[in-house]
Amino acid sequence: MSKGVKVTYNDDGTVSIELHIVVENGVNIATVCRSIMGEVKYVVNLNTGVTVKAVNVCVDSVTV
Repeated sequence: MSKGVKVTYNDDGTVSIELHIVVENGVNIATVCRSIMGEVKYVVNLNTGVTVKAVNVCVDSVTV
């Protein structure tokens, strides 16, 4: 299981971000991932001015 955040700087000046998360049993994983992807993209662009090309969310585990 990988952990954390990986940021890749692309040749076109954008960044791609990979996140590894753990979610609780019973949550809607697709909804959580979409929410995280949108929020990360927005906040990174807002605070850095860098365009985020992609945010990939990897669910490493589901806790009970």
